[in-house]
Amino acid sequence: MMFGEGTEEEFYAIEERKVDFVRGMIVMHSPASVPHERMFLRIISTLFGYVESTRFGEVFGSRSLVKFSAEEQFEPDIMVIARADEHLWSKGGTAFLGTPQVIVEILSKSTRDYDLTIKRAAYKHYQVPEIVFVDVQAETLMFDVVGTDGYETIVLNSGARKSVVLQGFVWNVDALFGRC
Repeated sequence: MMFGEGTEEEFYAIEERKVDFVRGMIVMHSPASVPHERMFLRIISTLFGYVESTRFGEVFGSRSLVKFSAEEQFEPDIMVIARADEHLWSKGGTAFLGTPQVIVEILSKSTRDYDLTIKRAAYKHYQVPEIVFVDVQAETLMFDVVGTDGYETIVLNSGARKSVVLQGFVWNVDALFGRC
């Protein structure tokens, strides 16, 4: 991961790279590892199947930008957009200008601290209803979900948990990590 000062215009001039823009800093990510990509495919295909069958909305991968504000723009690993919010894309379709219903970040050695501090704080600030952190090394899922008194964090290393946003969708830890 590489950090450097920059403007929003310089941020948009970078093509074909996974980058975030956080308060005047351009954050460029290194390529994903094989375990990261395998997990990405498991999760995005499972979410895609759910979203298609329920017509909930759309699922997007790591090359889709969420522009929360001019100062905070991220490319989460996976995000789910509600059908009612599908109109919130920028004119050219390059950035989602709303709050996704679900964001998934797959933790890696190089992004772990960044994902669990900078991104997590921003996602909570912009009130993403369900944030899922996937720790491939520890084989756990960590959920930050909105409750009556703010966010609640739940960590699962086995079993399953119903999504708080996607009615009928179950996050199955054992299946995601190939243990069943």
